[in-house]
Amino acid sequence: MGERDTTRDKRFAGSGIPQTQEARQSAPVSADAAEPLGLTQVEAAKRLALDGPNAVTDAAPNLLRDVISKFWAPVPWLLEAAVVLQLFLRDYTQAAIVLVLLVFNAALGYFQASRAQATLAALKSRLALNASIRRDGVWAIAPAASLVRGDVIKLSLGGVVAADARIASGEVLLDQSDANG
Repeated sequence: MGERDTTRDKRFAGSGIPQTQEARQSAPVSADAAEPLGLTQVEAAKRLALDGPNAVTDAAPNLLRDVISKFWAPVPWLLEAAVVLQLFLRDYTQAAIVLVLLVFNAALGYFQASRAQATLAALKSRLALNASIRRDGVWAIAPAASLVRGDVIKLSLGGVVAADARIASGEVLLDQSDANG
C-alpha cells in the first residue's frame, strides 16, 4: 500500500474530511478577477476517463428472476397449491384452468412492471441534472454526469447541487428540512 497524505485543509479541519494534496490544488485563477477559470477540456477528459462519470449506474434487470418472482408470493402460492390439490384429486380440467389463470396473472404482472420501468426510465431521462460548469474559462451548461473533480460549477438559488462541491465564493442559504426532518 502506498503512503497516504492525511493532512487536512484548515477550512475543513473539524469536518473529518481528509483532503489530499490533489484536492487542495485550486483551479487556475484569471488575472483580472478572483474567479477560477475552471479545468481545461483536456484535463476534464483525463479525469473523466480516470474516475468515470458522476452518475449512479442502474442495475440491469434480470428477465428470468423477474418472471420467477411473479410466481413467488402468497397469492401465487395459493394458486399453485390449488393446482397440486386438483392434480391429487385427478380433476385435470380444474387444475388446467387454475394453471392458466396463474400464468396469466404472472404475465400481466410482468407486463405492468415492465411498463412502469419504461415510464421510470423516461422520467429519469427528462429529469436529468444539468450543471453550469466553467471549462477553459467559459461558462456552459453540461450534463451533471460529465462533472469531474476540480470542476468549477455555478450554483443558483433553488438549484440542485449536481455533485460534491466546495464553496469558493458567495453566500449559502440551505433548506435542510429534507435532511433532518
